[in-house]
Amino acid sequence: MEAIGGEAVNSTGGQGPEPAKALRFIRREARSLQTKGWYWNTTRGTKLLPDRDGKVAVPSDALSVSVLSPSDRPIIARAKNLFDLSKNSATIGEAVTADIVRELTWVHLPEAAQIVATDAACRRFQMATVGNSEYRAFDEYVLREAQVTLQREEINTSRETLLGTATLVLPTGRRVVGWP
Repeated sequence: MEAIGGEAVNSTGGQGPEPAKALRFIRREARSLQTKGWYWNTTRGTKLLPDRDGKVAVPSDALSVSVLSPSDRPIIARAKNLFDLSKNSATIGEAVTADIVRELTWVHLPEAAQIVATDAACRRFQMATVGNSEYRAFDEYVLREAQVTLQREEINTSRETLLGTATLVLPTGRRVVGWP
């Protein structure tokens, strides 16, 4: 509420519709930020097992699922299960290995991600409520600094360069992905 020149609130209950609306903006921005798949919300090489009907459930907190194996057929996430496009069926029948981008709760987000989500939500809330961007009560520097911090952490942790995964080519011709 302070972002639009209002009083700070301690909860969203009993204070009118604005605090609840602001909270919806923050939740939407936090989810949007996480859909990219950062090192802190992506589990790599997760093994998903089929149930007795051969269906493989998608975790309830999954924002996206990238199937690594089996790699001989196109398998995607559809609703609550994985779906084999080549068979046009949700029956997979075998274990699947996948990278999963997960939606984390607010308290599990890194501080830089919380700052980015909050700032974006403040901007959208302010535009929806006040409608005039001249009344911004927050610092753009904080947003840029948080975005740089997130990108720096991502690069350092995932061992990727700005151009993609770092690869070292040895004199023998062997390629080492993810180097250093």
